[in-house]
Amino acid sequence: MTQLRITIDAARAQAMIDRALRQATHTEPMMNSIAVELLSLTEEAFASEGSPDHWPSLAAATIHNREKKGQWPGKILQVSGALAASIQPFHNNNEAGLSSNKPYAAIHQFGGQAGRDRKVTIPARPFMPLDGNQINAEATHAILEIVMAHFSQN
Repeated sequence: MTQLRITIDAARAQAMIDRALRQATHTEPMMNSIAVELLSLTEEAFASEGSPDHWPSLAAATIHNREKKGQWPGKILQVSGALAASIQPFHNNNEAGLSSNKPYAAIHQFGGQAGRDRKVTIPARPFMPLDGNQINAEATHAILEIVMAHFSQN
């Protein structure tokens, strides 16, 4: 007769369960890491003028206006640096993200109609790591690595 015997070390199993529960309920350090990573990806986008895709060029009229003011050549979305500087990470035990207090941040991120009577079309120049309203692939990969590292800690 063949037998199969399984022995469980209850103390070791309980210790593993306890560790997993602590890590699942104390996620603030993980959320902080995620917020910092999202900020880093955003800073990369400003530095490279688009990440992973290069932003559309400025309109000829915008370039002309910048040239008259001595602000061209220069970087797109960075005449004063105020938009890039306004991006702030936030986190708590349940969420992580980025915010900006600039009212024009969304029009640059998502594109749309702006100006007097909304006659000017501003193309999307995404600086936050989003594809539309979803986190982009690069950010998703980075976040998954952070989550895996958090839950594999001893």
